Amino acid sequence: MVVKKWLFGLLILTLVALPVLAACAAPAPAPAPAPAPAPKITLVPAPAPAPAPAPEFPRAGWPKGVICASGSLGSFYYMQSVAASELSSKYLKVKSTVVATGAGSGQQVDMFSKGEADFGTMADITVLGACRGTGRYEGRQITNMRGVAGSFQVLYFIVTDAKYGIEKMEDLKGSGYAVSFKPVSSPLFTKIGSLIYEFYGMDPTGKDVNEEPHTAKAEGFAALKEGRIKALAEGQPEPGPDPYYLECDMTIDMRMIPMSKECIEYIDSKIGGFLAGSVPAGLYKGITEPTTTGGICAGFYANVDLPDDYVYELTKLIFEPPTREEFVSLGPHLKLVTTERVGYLLSPYHAGAVKYYKEIGAWNDKADKQQKVILAKMGMAK
Repeated sequence: MVVKKWLFGLLILTLVALPVLAACAAPAPAPAPAPAPAPKITLVPAPAPAPAPAPEFPRAGWPKGVICASGSLGSFYYMQSVAASELSSKYLKVKSTVVATGAGSGQQVDMFSKGEADFGTMADITVLGACRGTGRYEGRQITNMRGVAGSFQVLYFIVTDAKYGIEKMEDLKGSGYAVSFKPVSSPLFTKIGSLIYEFYGMDPTGKDVNEEPHTAKAEGFAALKEGRIKALAEGQPEPGPDPYYLECDMTIDMRMIPMSKECIEYIDSKIGGFLAGSVPAGLYKGITEPTTTGGICAGFYANVDLPDDYVYELTKLIFEPPTREEFVSLGPHLKLVTTERVGYLLSPYHAGAVKYYKEIGAWNDKADKQQKVILAKMGMAK
Protein backbone atom coordinates (compact mmCIF):
# COMPACT_ATOMS: atom_id res chain seq x y z
CA MET A 1 0.00 0.00 0.00
CA VAL A 2 2.82 2.27 0.90
CA VAL A 3 4.60 1.25 -2.29
CA LYS A 4 1.56 2.19 -4.41
CA LYS A 5 1.25 5.60 -2.82
CA TRP A 6 4.94 6.21 -3.44
CA LEU A 7 4.67 5.19 -7.08
CA PHE A 8 1.60 7.33 -7.58
CA GLY A 9 3.36 10.35 -6.12
CA LEU A 10 6.37 9.75 -8.34
CA LEU A 11 4.10 9.59 -11.37
CA ILE A 12 2.45 12.88 -10.52
CA LEU A 13 5.83 14.56 -9.94
CA THR A 14 7.07 13.29 -13.30
CA LEU A 15 4.06 14.62 -15.16
CA VAL A 16 4.51 18.05 -13.62
CA ALA A 17 8.26 18.21 -14.20
CA LEU A 18 8.30 17.09 -17.84
CA PRO A 19 6.90 20.35 -19.35
CA VAL A 20 9.24 22.38 -17.26
CA LEU A 21 12.22 20.32 -18.35
CA ALA A 22 11.03 20.53 -21.96
CA ALA A 23 10.89 24.31 -21.79
CA CYS A 24 14.31 24.44 -20.25
CA ALA A 25 15.69 22.26 -22.97
CA ALA A 26 14.43 24.61 -25.85
CA PRO A 27 17.25 26.24 -27.86
CA ALA A 28 18.19 29.84 -26.97
CA PRO A 29 16.83 32.51 -29.34
CA ALA A 30 19.18 33.78 -32.02
CA PRO A 31 21.07 36.93 -31.02
CA ALA A 32 19.71 40.26 -32.33
CA PRO A 33 21.50 41.43 -35.46
CA ALA A 34 24.19 44.04 -34.94
CA PRO A 35 23.05 47.60 -35.82
CA ALA A 36 23.97 48.79 -39.28
CA PRO A 37 26.97 51.09 -39.31
CA ALA A 38 26.13 54.84 -39.30
CA PRO A 39 26.29 56.45 -42.75
CA LYS A 40 29.47 58.29 -43.47
CA ILE A 41 28.95 62.08 -43.36
CA THR A 42 31.03 64.26 -45.61
CA LEU A 43 31.26 67.88 -44.43
CA VAL A 44 30.78 70.40 -47.28
CA PRO A 45 31.71 74.02 -46.58
CA ALA A 46 28.76 76.47 -46.68
CA PRO A 47 28.57 78.57 -49.87
CA ALA A 48 29.90 82.09 -49.63
CA PRO A 49 27.13 84.72 -49.24
CA ALA A 50 26.05 86.38 -52.47
CA PRO A 51 27.48 89.87 -52.88
CA ALA A 52 25.10 92.67 -51.92
CA PRO A 53 23.41 94.18 -54.97
CA ALA A 54 24.87 97.45 -56.11
CA PRO A 55 22.72 100.39 -55.00
CA GLU A 56 20.38 101.69 -57.71
CA PHE A 57 21.36 105.27 -57.00
CA PRO A 58 23.35 107.29 -57.75
CA ARG A 59 23.87 106.13 -61.31
CA ALA A 60 26.98 106.50 -63.40
CA GLY A 61 27.29 109.97 -64.81
CA TRP A 62 25.22 111.63 -62.10
CA PRO A 63 26.71 114.53 -60.13
CA LYS A 64 27.91 113.83 -56.60
CA GLY A 65 26.27 116.97 -55.34
CA VAL A 66 24.09 119.82 -56.60
CA ILE A 67 23.29 123.40 -55.57
CA CYS A 68 19.65 124.45 -55.29
CA ALA A 69 19.04 128.21 -55.32
CA SER A 70 16.02 129.69 -53.57
CA GLY A 71 14.47 132.87 -52.27
CA SER A 72 14.84 134.19 -48.74
CA LEU A 73 14.79 131.86 -45.73
CA GLY A 74 11.31 130.64 -44.84
CA SER A 75 9.71 131.86 -48.08
CA PHE A 76 7.52 129.63 -50.25
CA TYR A 77 10.35 129.57 -52.78
CA TYR A 78 12.78 128.42 -50.11
CA MET A 79 10.53 125.65 -48.78
CA GLN A 80 9.96 124.23 -52.26
CA SER A 81 13.71 124.11 -52.87
CA VAL A 82 14.23 122.40 -49.51
CA ALA A 83 11.52 119.80 -50.19
CA ALA A 84 12.98 118.81 -53.57
CA SER A 85 16.54 118.85 -52.23
CA GLU A 86 15.67 116.45 -49.44
CA LEU A 87 14.27 113.95 -51.95
CA SER A 88 17.44 114.14 -54.03
CA SER A 89 19.73 113.68 -51.04
CA LYS A 90 17.72 110.94 -49.32
CA TYR A 91 16.55 108.76 -52.19
CA LEU A 92 18.75 109.50 -55.19
CA LYS A 93 21.91 109.83 -53.08
CA VAL A 94 22.85 113.08 -54.78
CA LYS A 95 23.47 115.59 -52.01
CA SER A 96 21.58 118.81 -52.65
CA THR A 97 22.53 122.01 -50.83
CA VAL A 98 20.02 124.86 -50.69
CA VAL A 99 21.40 128.38 -51.04
CA ALA A 100 19.01 131.15 -49.97
CA THR A 101 19.71 134.24 -52.05
CA GLY A 102 17.67 136.58 -49.86
CA ALA A 103 16.45 138.30 -53.03
CA GLY A 104 14.07 137.79 -55.92
CA SER A 105 14.20 135.37 -58.81
CA GLY A 106 16.67 137.56 -60.70
CA GLN A 107 19.51 136.63 -58.37
CA GLN A 108 18.79 132.94 -58.85
CA VAL A 109 18.80 133.41 -62.62
CA ASP A 110 22.19 135.09 -62.26
CA MET A 111 23.45 132.03 -60.36
CA PHE A 112 22.36 129.83 -63.27
CA SER A 113 24.07 132.14 -65.75
CA LYS A 114 27.35 131.79 -63.82
CA GLY A 115 27.07 128.01 -63.46
CA GLU A 116 26.56 128.36 -59.71
CA ALA A 117 23.13 126.67 -59.53
CA ASP A 118 21.81 123.30 -60.67
CA PHE A 119 18.24 123.79 -59.43
CA GLY A 120 16.13 126.74 -58.35
CA THR A 121 12.61 127.85 -57.44
CA MET A 122 11.83 131.03 -59.36
CA ALA A 123 9.09 133.11 -60.95
CA ASP A 124 8.43 131.69 -64.39
CA ILE A 125 8.08 135.13 -65.92
CA THR A 126 11.65 135.97 -64.86
CA VAL A 127 12.98 132.70 -66.28
CA LEU A 128 11.02 133.25 -69.49
CA GLY A 129 12.51 136.74 -69.92
CA ALA A 130 16.01 135.32 -69.44
CA CYS A 131 15.34 132.54 -71.97
CA ARG A 132 14.10 135.06 -74.51
CA GLY A 133 16.73 137.68 -73.72
CA THR A 134 14.07 140.34 -73.11
CA GLY A 135 13.45 142.97 -70.44
CA ARG A 136 16.32 143.16 -67.97
CA TYR A 137 18.03 140.37 -69.95
CA GLU A 138 18.08 142.29 -73.21
CA GLY A 139 21.33 141.40 -74.94
CA ARG A 140 22.28 138.61 -72.52
CA GLN A 141 20.07 135.62 -73.18
CA ILE A 142 20.39 132.84 -70.58
CA THR A 143 19.49 129.45 -72.03
CA ASN A 144 20.46 126.83 -69.44
CA MET A 145 17.28 126.78 -67.28
CA ARG A 146 14.59 124.13 -67.80
CA GLY A 147 11.32 123.56 -65.96
CA VAL A 148 10.71 120.56 -63.75
CA ALA A 149 7.37 121.41 -62.14
CA GLY A 150 4.93 124.30 -62.06
CA SER A 151 3.78 125.30 -58.61
CA PHE A 152 1.99 128.08 -56.78
CA GLN A 153 0.99 131.45 -58.21
CA VAL A 154 2.09 134.73 -56.67
CA LEU A 155 -1.03 136.85 -57.09
CA TYR A 156 -0.95 140.60 -57.66
CA PHE A 157 -3.22 141.45 -54.76
CA ILE A 158 -4.79 144.95 -54.56
CA VAL A 159 -6.46 145.91 -51.28
CA THR A 160 -8.08 148.98 -49.75
CA ASP A 161 -10.08 150.04 -46.69
CA ALA A 162 -13.84 149.69 -47.13
CA LYS A 163 -14.39 153.22 -45.80
CA TYR A 164 -13.02 154.69 -49.04
CA GLY A 165 -15.74 153.07 -51.15
CA ILE A 166 -13.33 151.72 -53.80
CA GLU A 167 -14.97 148.64 -55.28
CA LYS A 168 -13.30 148.52 -58.71
CA MET A 169 -10.26 150.03 -60.40
CA GLU A 170 -12.36 152.61 -62.26
CA ASP A 171 -13.34 154.16 -58.92
CA LEU A 172 -9.77 155.44 -58.56
CA LYS A 173 -9.83 157.47 -61.77
CA GLY A 174 -9.86 161.19 -60.92
CA SER A 175 -9.88 160.48 -57.17
CA GLY A 176 -6.50 162.03 -56.48
CA TYR A 177 -5.92 159.27 -53.93
CA ALA A 178 -2.42 158.28 -52.90
CA VAL A 179 -1.89 154.64 -53.84
CA SER A 180 1.06 152.27 -54.01
CA PHE A 181 0.94 149.84 -56.92
CA LYS A 182 4.71 149.70 -57.50
CA PRO A 183 6.68 147.76 -54.87
CA VAL A 184 10.29 148.82 -55.36
CA SER A 185 11.53 145.42 -54.19
CA SER A 186 9.93 143.75 -57.22
CA PRO A 187 10.78 145.17 -60.67
CA LEU A 188 8.24 142.77 -62.12
CA PHE A 189 5.36 144.00 -59.95
CA THR A 190 6.48 147.58 -60.62
CA LYS A 191 6.03 146.85 -64.33
CA ILE A 192 2.61 145.32 -63.67
CA GLY A 193 1.58 148.43 -61.75
CA SER A 194 2.55 150.62 -64.72
CA LEU A 195 0.53 148.42 -67.09
CA ILE A 196 -2.54 148.66 -64.84
CA TYR A 197 -2.40 152.45 -65.05
CA GLU A 198 -1.94 152.14 -68.79
CA PHE A 199 -4.87 149.77 -69.28
CA TYR A 200 -7.30 151.86 -67.20
CA GLY A 201 -6.02 155.12 -68.70
CA MET A 202 -5.03 156.57 -65.37
CA ASP A 203 -2.39 159.24 -64.75
CA PRO A 204 -0.41 158.15 -61.66
CA THR A 205 1.28 161.54 -61.21
CA GLY A 206 -1.63 163.38 -59.60
CA LYS A 207 -4.37 163.84 -62.16
CA ASP A 208 -6.04 160.54 -61.29
CA VAL A 209 -3.98 159.09 -58.46
CA ASN A 210 -0.67 159.80 -56.78
CA GLU A 211 1.64 156.77 -57.03
CA GLU A 212 3.81 156.43 -53.95
CA PRO A 213 6.07 153.38 -54.39
CA HIS A 214 6.93 151.44 -51.25
CA THR A 215 10.32 149.89 -50.68
CA ALA A 216 9.23 146.95 -48.52
CA LYS A 217 6.07 144.98 -47.89
CA ALA A 218 5.87 146.02 -44.25
CA GLU A 219 6.20 149.68 -45.24
CA GLY A 220 3.35 149.44 -47.74
CA PHE A 221 0.97 147.83 -45.26
CA ALA A 222 1.87 150.35 -42.58
CA ALA A 223 0.97 153.19 -44.98
CA LEU A 224 -2.39 151.57 -45.78
CA LYS A 225 -3.30 150.96 -42.13
CA GLU A 226 -2.32 154.51 -41.17
CA GLY A 227 -4.33 156.04 -44.02
CA ARG A 228 -1.36 157.54 -45.86
CA ILE A 229 -2.39 155.60 -48.99
CA LYS A 230 -5.85 154.44 -50.03
CA ALA A 231 -4.91 151.30 -51.96
CA LEU A 232 -1.96 148.92 -51.97
CA ALA A 233 -0.72 146.23 -54.36
CA GLU A 234 1.57 143.44 -53.15
CA GLY A 235 2.28 139.77 -53.73
CA GLN A 236 0.03 137.10 -52.20
CA PRO A 237 1.39 133.57 -52.71
CA GLU A 238 -1.14 130.78 -53.07
CA PRO A 239 -2.88 129.36 -51.15
CA GLY A 240 -2.59 132.01 -48.42
CA PRO A 241 -3.33 133.55 -46.09
CA ASP A 242 -0.32 135.84 -46.14
CA PRO A 243 0.66 137.13 -42.66
CA TYR A 244 0.86 140.75 -43.84
CA TYR A 245 -2.62 140.67 -45.33
CA LEU A 246 -3.94 138.72 -42.34
CA GLU A 247 -2.68 141.31 -39.86
CA CYS A 248 -4.04 144.14 -42.04
CA ASP A 249 -7.43 142.39 -42.22
CA MET A 250 -7.53 142.44 -38.41
CA THR A 251 -6.62 146.13 -38.25
CA ILE A 252 -8.83 147.73 -40.93
CA ASP A 253 -11.96 146.71 -42.84
CA MET A 254 -9.85 145.32 -45.69
CA ARG A 255 -11.39 144.82 -49.12
CA MET A 256 -9.90 143.45 -52.31
CA ILE A 257 -10.12 145.33 -55.60
CA PRO A 258 -10.69 142.79 -58.41
CA MET A 259 -8.82 142.83 -61.70
CA SER A 260 -10.86 142.43 -64.87
CA LYS A 261 -10.29 139.60 -67.31
CA GLU A 262 -9.47 142.15 -70.01
CA CYS A 263 -6.84 143.81 -67.82
CA ILE A 264 -5.21 140.44 -67.08
CA GLU A 265 -5.08 139.62 -70.78
CA TYR A 266 -3.62 143.05 -71.57
CA ILE A 267 -0.81 142.62 -69.04
CA ASP A 268 -0.13 139.10 -70.31
CA SER A 269 0.14 140.42 -73.88
CA LYS A 270 2.83 142.84 -72.72
CA ILE A 271 4.97 140.66 -70.46
CA GLY A 272 3.80 137.05 -70.98
CA GLY A 273 3.20 134.57 -68.18
CA PHE A 274 0.60 136.69 -66.36
CA LEU A 275 -2.26 134.30 -65.59
CA ALA A 276 -5.71 134.70 -64.09
CA GLY A 277 -6.13 133.53 -60.52
CA SER A 278 -8.98 133.42 -58.04
CA VAL A 279 -8.94 134.36 -54.38
CA PRO A 280 -11.43 132.14 -52.50
CA ALA A 281 -14.21 133.60 -50.40
CA GLY A 282 -13.36 133.62 -46.72
CA LEU A 283 -9.59 133.77 -47.13
CA TYR A 284 -9.86 137.07 -45.28
CA LYS A 285 -12.98 138.28 -43.52
CA GLY A 286 -13.53 141.10 -46.01
CA ILE A 287 -13.58 138.72 -49.00
CA THR A 288 -17.10 137.34 -49.13
CA GLU A 289 -17.03 135.92 -52.66
CA PRO A 290 -14.39 134.53 -55.05
CA THR A 291 -12.42 137.45 -56.50
CA THR A 292 -10.43 137.48 -59.74
CA THR A 293 -6.93 138.83 -60.02
CA GLY A 294 -3.80 138.02 -61.98
CA GLY A 295 -0.51 136.53 -60.99
CA ILE A 296 2.70 134.88 -62.01
CA CYS A 297 3.47 131.21 -61.64
CA ALA A 298 6.47 130.01 -59.71
CA GLY A 299 8.27 126.88 -60.78
CA PHE A 300 11.06 124.48 -59.93
CA TYR A 301 13.85 124.51 -62.53
CA ALA A 302 16.88 122.42 -63.40
CA ASN A 303 20.06 123.12 -65.30
CA VAL A 304 19.74 121.75 -68.83
CA ASP A 305 23.08 119.94 -68.42
CA LEU A 306 21.83 117.71 -65.59
CA PRO A 307 21.41 114.06 -66.74
CA ASP A 308 17.94 113.36 -68.10
CA ASP A 309 17.48 110.20 -66.02
CA TYR A 310 18.43 112.05 -62.80
CA VAL A 311 15.84 114.78 -63.44
CA TYR A 312 13.31 112.10 -64.45
CA GLU A 313 13.76 110.23 -61.16
CA LEU A 314 13.53 113.43 -59.11
CA THR A 315 10.34 114.47 -60.92
CA LYS A 316 8.87 111.05 -60.20
CA LEU A 317 9.70 111.36 -56.50
CA ILE A 318 7.93 114.73 -56.33
CA PHE A 319 4.66 113.35 -57.66
CA GLU A 320 4.37 109.70 -56.65
CA PRO A 321 3.76 108.10 -53.25
CA PRO A 322 5.20 107.51 -50.77
CA THR A 323 7.71 110.30 -51.38
CA ARG A 324 4.93 112.66 -52.49
CA GLU A 325 3.75 112.83 -48.88
CA GLU A 326 7.22 113.83 -47.72
CA PHE A 327 7.43 116.56 -50.35
CA VAL A 328 4.11 118.24 -49.49
CA SER A 329 4.64 117.96 -45.72
CA LEU A 330 6.90 121.03 -45.69
CA GLY A 331 4.14 123.50 -46.55
CA PRO A 332 0.51 123.73 -47.73
CA HIS A 333 1.54 125.53 -50.92
CA LEU A 334 3.47 122.43 -52.03
CA LYS A 335 0.15 120.64 -52.58
CA LEU A 336 -0.26 123.03 -55.53
CA VAL A 337 2.74 121.42 -57.23
CA THR A 338 0.69 119.05 -59.37
CA THR A 339 0.96 117.46 -62.78
CA GLU A 340 -2.13 119.45 -63.80
CA ARG A 341 0.04 122.59 -63.71
CA VAL A 342 2.30 121.49 -66.55
CA GLY A 343 0.84 124.20 -68.78
CA TYR A 344 1.46 126.91 -66.17
CA LEU A 345 5.12 127.23 -67.04
CA LEU A 346 5.79 129.05 -70.29
CA SER A 347 9.54 128.52 -70.20
CA PRO A 348 10.91 125.22 -71.61
CA TYR A 349 10.92 121.96 -69.66
CA HIS A 350 13.84 119.66 -68.97
CA ALA A 351 13.85 116.53 -71.15
CA GLY A 352 13.87 114.30 -68.06
CA ALA A 353 10.70 115.94 -66.72
CA VAL A 354 9.04 115.76 -70.15
CA LYS A 355 9.68 112.01 -70.24
CA TYR A 356 7.90 111.56 -66.91
CA TYR A 357 4.91 113.72 -67.89
CA LYS A 358 4.53 111.81 -71.16
CA GLU A 359 4.58 108.47 -69.33
CA ILE A 360 1.67 109.47 -67.09
CA GLY A 361 -0.29 111.27 -69.82
CA ALA A 362 0.12 114.76 -68.36
CA TRP A 363 2.07 116.20 -71.29
CA ASN A 364 -0.68 117.73 -73.44
CA ASP A 365 -0.77 119.42 -76.84
CA LYS A 366 -0.60 122.88 -75.29
CA ALA A 367 2.56 122.05 -73.37
CA ASP A 368 4.12 120.43 -76.42
CA LYS A 369 3.38 123.46 -78.59
CA GLN A 370 4.76 125.86 -75.97
CA GLN A 371 7.91 123.76 -75.69
CA LYS A 372 8.57 123.80 -79.42
CA VAL A 373 7.87 127.52 -79.80
CA ILE A 374 10.12 128.72 -76.98
CA LEU A 375 12.98 126.34 -77.91
CA ALA A 376 12.80 127.54 -81.50
CA LYS A 377 13.00 131.15 -80.31
CA MET A 378 15.98 130.23 -78.16
CA GLY A 379 17.63 128.35 -81.01
CA MET A 380 17.89 125.23 -78.86
CA ALA A 381 17.12 121.58 -79.63
CA LYS A 382 16.06 120.71 -76.08
